[in-house]
Amino acid sequence: MFKNMLTAVLFVVLMVCCGCGILFLTDEDLARRKFQHHKQEFRPYEQQNTIAAYKEFLAKHPKNMFAGTAQKAIVDLEFSPYEKRNTIEGYMEFKMLHPDNPHVDTANWNIEQIEIKRYDKMDTIAGYKEFLVKYPESIFAVTAKKRLQELEIRGLDNVMRTKYGLDLLKYRLHIRRLKKKLQPVGEVELDDFTPCFSMLKINGKKFFHTHLLYSRTVVPEGDPADAASRMYLENVLSPLLVYLEKNMPRKKGISGFSFDAAVSPHRFYGDRRVVREWFFSVDQTGFFVRRKLSGRELLAAALPPRSAKKHVTQPEAAAYVPKPSAPKKQTSPSGKVRAEKPKPVPKDGPGIMQMAAKRARGDDLIMACSWKLDPGNGRVLTIGTLEKRKNCYGKKGFFIKSLMKFIGRSRYGLDAPAAGIAIHNHLKKGVTYWYMMRRGDAGRTTNIVDRLPGALEDFFPADYVLIHPSYEDHRLVRFEEIGGIPCAVVESVPRRKHLPYGRRVSTIDMQRWVPITIDYFDKKDTPWKKLHITWQQAFGIQAWKEAMVENLQNGSSTTITVTDVRVNLNLPDRDFTKFGLERFVGQ
Repeated sequence: MFKNMLTAVLFVVLMVCCGCGILFLTDEDLARRKFQHHKQEFRPYEQQNTIAAYKEFLAKHPKNMFAGTAQKAIVDLEFSPYEKRNTIEGYMEFKMLHPDNPHVDTANWNIEQIEIKRYDKMDTIAGYKEFLVKYPESIFAVTAKKRLQELEIRGLDNVMRTKYGLDLLKYRLHIRRLKKKLQPVGEVELDDFTPCFSMLKINGKKFFHTHLLYSRTVVPEGDPADAASRMYLENVLSPLLVYLEKNMPRKKGISGFSFDAAVSPHRFYGDRRVVREWFFSVDQTGFFVRRKLSGRELLAAALPPRSAKKHVTQPEAAAYVPKPSAPKKQTSPSGKVRAEKPKPVPKDGPGIMQMAAKRARGDDLIMACSWKLDPGNGRVLTIGTLEKRKNCYGKKGFFIKSLMKFIGRSRYGLDAPAAGIAIHNHLKKGVTYWYMMRRGDAGRTTNIVDRLPGALEDFFPADYVLIHPSYEDHRLVRFEEIGGIPCAVVESVPRRKHLPYGRRVSTIDMQRWVPITIDYFDKKDTPWKKLHITWQQAFGIQAWKEAMVENLQNGSSTTITVTDVRVNLNLPDRDFTKFGLERFVGQ
């Protein structure tokens, strides 16, 4: 009886399992069914292919196996419109809106690529030097260095052929042919160098210099007449001295020939580290070539190498010290020696403010900033701005032209009254404003403050900082030292009616010629606002890093943080017209 009941139960269970189709399913079958189920959940959102759809999918199905695909699609869709535009301001806006997007690195790379293409089109020594100042660590820096070095050599070639009768390009060809004949000496691969040339002035003597640029150290430092130097003389220097002696018919004006074996990771003269140097006078070279002087005697009679000097890839940004210094002479591979005249340090208020205004600002820039206004009541207002600015330096009567695009919403959802504004600061005609709403054409206004978002209402730099010296009367209050830095305190009283303050007192760093603090007084001469500025070295100029403004009368504070800045982009004048504002905001 019990056996019959057990058999019946087992039969029923077997039939139920077969009906459900799970008795004989393998792990692979179960995985396939799970995949199909998840795919069906994902398909309608995939067909929409929008950020909103993918976000809805992730909210409803966070454990779906296609969640990772949806997340990747979101970051790709966020980046795609900016990649299609492929503009510097577009990539900077993308970084502001999506700072955690993994394509931020690609955006930075694309900005550098846009820049190097522009400089390649210019193809000038000054252009490539500027690129290296702006992007010394860029992956395109190697390309810029190689082209810069070639342009320098070709510039020097014109000087050498005209003045000394030496065809520098033929000399370089001779070196390349020599390299093919050179054999390794022990572990030293003598032929593994790139030649470069320059004119050197040392202790009043001029030398035609040949650089042997190795990517790694091939010979240790040592005495100029030791065995390693004899090896170099026998294999490399000797045939080059013979060539120079025979192929430079006009040696008057130079004291001799010099060489160095140097190390540079990219074989670029600008960042080389000199390992060895040799200096030979014209007479010594002639005696050696005519076999009246042996190699040992030549090395022994060679001028002692100059003391080691620091070689840098790019020039440092100009900085003026408060004491006149002796003129500095700079020699480039083109052979031109340029003496920098020392800038006299002004000792009056107008002179100091003029010096601060004329510091290196760049011709133009694009700057991304975040703004935070804390009124002190807990309702903090925040917004981002993307600004394009052209420093006109008085050209066509303009001081500054700028566009500002407002990005994002404030913490409490308060949109800016305008989507963007334009400012033309004319030295004689005053300031002109345009504004651009979310829809429609740009309009003109006399009071731009009404069009600004809340985060900018208490402190608008165009009215407080970007002031031409002629707009105010200046008086030197005192000199002082802050943290070991010489500073000047200058009081400025407005001449222009549009400036909102009664007077301001600026503390100017006289090494960088930038204001570090500014105290503002209202029309009744009551302390009103205090500005603290932190500066950063960016692309060869001093740029804001952070600025904090305290309103001493109502207790509010405004903090401006510069998140990105790009300088000297050759922005066209059409970008700063009414139609340029419409394009800038409408992108």
